[in-house]
Order: sequence, then C-alpha cells, then structure tokens
Amino acid sequence: MVGFLVLPAGVVLAADSDPREYGVQVHAEVPADAGIVDRVVAVVNDGIVTQSELDRAVGQILGRLGGSIPRGQEMEDLKNRVLDVIVEKKLILQDADQHDIVVSNDDVDAAVARVAQGNQMDLAQFKAALEDQGLDWMEYRQEIRERLVISRVEEQEVRAKIRVSEEEMRRYFDNHMQSEVVTKFRIAQILLDLPSGASADQAQAVEAKAAEIRQQLDNGANFESLARRYSQDSTAASGGELGWFEEGQLLPEIEQAVESLKPGQVSGVVRTPLGIHLFHLLEKSTASAARGEPLEQVHARHILVLVGKGASESIWDKAKIKAEEILAKVRAGGDFIVLAQEVSDDPGSKNQGGDLGWFGRGQMVQEFEDASFAAQDGQVIGPVRSAFGWHIIQTLGHRQLAPDSFEALKGVAADRIAQQKFQSKRAYWLRQLKQEAHIDRRL
Repeated sequence: MVGFLVLPAGVVLAADSDPREYGVQVHAEVPADAGIVDRVVAVVNDGIVTQSELDRAVGQILGRLGGSIPRGQEMEDLKNRVLDVIVEKKLILQDADQHDIVVSNDDVDAAVARVAQGNQMDLAQFKAALEDQGLDWMEYRQEIRERLVISRVEEQEVRAKIRVSEEEMRRYFDNHMQSEVVTKFRIAQILLDLPSGASADQAQAVEAKAAEIRQQLDNGANFESLARRYSQDSTAASGGELGWFEEGQLLPEIEQAVESLKPGQVSGVVRTPLGIHLFHLLEKSTASAARGEPLEQVHARHILVLVGKGASESIWDKAKIKAEEILAKVRAGGDFIVLAQEVSDDPGSKNQGGDLGWFGRGQMVQEFEDASFAAQDGQVIGPVRSAFGWHIIQTLGHRQLAPDSFEALKGVAADRIAQQKFQSKRAYWLRQLKQEAHIDRRL
C-alpha cells in the first residue's frame, strides 16, 4: 500500500516512489572525507543550486504524479521547470536576507506543530512519519523556516504596499457580490514570462510562441505535458494546475478569458500584468450564494501599552500600572483621542485617536473582541490584556448588518481585490529581482 504525507507546500510524496527510475540521481550519505563534490546546476548571485538539491525537489514532484511520469525530453523539461522554481526561491531568500528578515526557532516550532496537527499527529508521530519516508528532520525544519521567511518578505515587500479604496470595494461588490449564484472555476495555465518594460517586438515574439503552443493543443497535444514543458510559472511541474477560484477572485483579464469556456476547452492567448497565458478550464460549477446570519459589529477605539514578546510577569505588571494611570486620566475627564495620540503604542491607530473603525467577530484578538462587544456604547473599560499588551478600550457603538449588505461584505471585497493586486505586484517584484540578479544555469 502506498503511503502519502501532505507537506505544507501542498507536496504529496508517495512513500514507495523511487526517483532513480525516472533519471533522478539519489545521493546517499557518504563519509565526510570521501572527496565527492556535489555538482552545481545554477549560480544565483552569490548562491548556488546543487544537483542533489534539484534531485530532491524533482523526486517530490514525481511522487505527486503517480502513474503520469514524464520520460525523455519531458523529464528534461520538468527538471528545468523545477530549477526555475528553486532559483526563484533563492532570489526571494536573498532579498529577505538583505532586509534582515529572520525567523526564530519558536516560530519554526509553532509552524511545525500546526502542520503535525493538520495531519492529525502529535510531534513524535509526525517526525517518525517524515523519517519513514526518508525525509531528514532538520532539513524539513529548514524548509519550514524558509517558507516562513518567504512569507514575511512577500508581506513586507509586496502585500504591505497594497492599498484598496472604498470606491474599488464598492465596484467589486456591485459587480461580483450581489448575484444569487456563485460560479467557480478550476483552471490550469501555461504562462510565458514577459519582462517588465518589454518592447512591442518582444511582446509580439512571446505572443507568437504562445500561439504556437495553442496550435499544438489544437492538433491534439496534452495541456498538462505542454505546461510542464513550456510554462514559466511555479505550477509548471504539476501540469499548470492553479486550483479552484470563485468569480471575482481572478484578475479581470483571466476571468474574461475563462468564463466563456466549457470544461475541457482552452482559451486564446491572454496578456496580463503577470505575462502571456493560455488557460485550460478543467471544471466549472455553480451554487446558490450563501446568505448568512445578520452580522454584528462594534465600533471602538483603544490605547495600547505594548508589552514585548516573552516579557516577564514583572514587566507585565509595570505595564499594567501605566495602563491604569491612563485609564484614570480618561475617567477623570481626559480626552481619549488626545491621550491615544500622545501615548498609545499602536502605530496603526494612534494618529486617528485610537479609532479602529467598525469590526466584526474574528477580526481582533479574542480578549480584545470579547471586551469590546461586551461593553456598552460610550463605556471605557480596561486594562484588558492581550498578546500585544494592555488595552484601554472605548466602545463607541454596536450595529447589526444584513449579511448581503455592502458594509457586511466590504471586508471580503477588500481581501479579494488585495489578492488580485498581490498577484500582479508579486510577479512584477520577482521580475525585478531576476533582472537585477546574476543567474547562470548549468543544467
């Protein structure tokens, strides 16, 4: 019986897969003085990609493919696509290093524990399962650390710079969130990179290449195989599959291309800020839009006395005394807004007098949420302890919103718009990293 283990990257590794069957080298452990030097398959600025590193990554992909194993030229194409992904990862990690982004051992421990829990195992069972499949525990932890670093640098360099206006939210709500029916698409793509600032001739050449690939599909070629061969996206190794998306979650150009397709059909050549695409509609489904219960919200402002992570109880006690002094000033008639601007440690709200706007359940840390919702309109409460420190909270109002109203759904709209922008801005950021880098492929 074949065993599978779901890893955090979505990689599923078959326990009985033998990468050597498919032309992937297996590097056994050897004594330190054996004199074997791992071959370099790529140089990325001052870093390298080794043959063994590439082989491990290809082996994981082969485990996912089950019976659909590429051979010959298809295998060489797969190795090149996997090398693309590794090079991209190296560039991002180097950028994170330049921005002094680090992940602590505690962060890694917490992430590993979440993965173990997601696999319904305790830590010992999870470690044993990894080792049963030949995965080194310390290498696995390093992979988790790198994924956390990548997430943080993308947050800092891309996501944190995204802004969504009220007008954009309203337009998205009007166009996508008032229908009684929700349409979902499962799609795959072939993506050809188009450098930022590409000339008209360069763009025309890439589009012509996409048209050639489209002609191969018209002649009966398999989309999955061509994606592995030609696509320059990180999904290439898995046949280009992107997964399921609801209407409104895709870039407008992509949605327009796939919404008229029937399952099994392939789009024409599509140009977006991400590059030049061909899309394959794998499945399409529709369902009635969910209409939940009325949404309860509260409007509050706060003053935060920050307490650092890992602080001792004596530090917490001193911070509480400071918070109590602030609370006393408010209750003695002090202006909450002015005090927040002067002493709050929350940089995101202090300039607004501590105002957090309207928020619903699940948007704040639990202790803060419970206290805010429990307070009466106009009431000042505290100090309330949370993971961030001590809060003085003033609840300004409560309201109930219809579940399908703009005010109830604007947060969802903002998240989806931000994700669309993230796709485009991340692609641009990666293109800039590649253009500024020294990359020498030796495969």
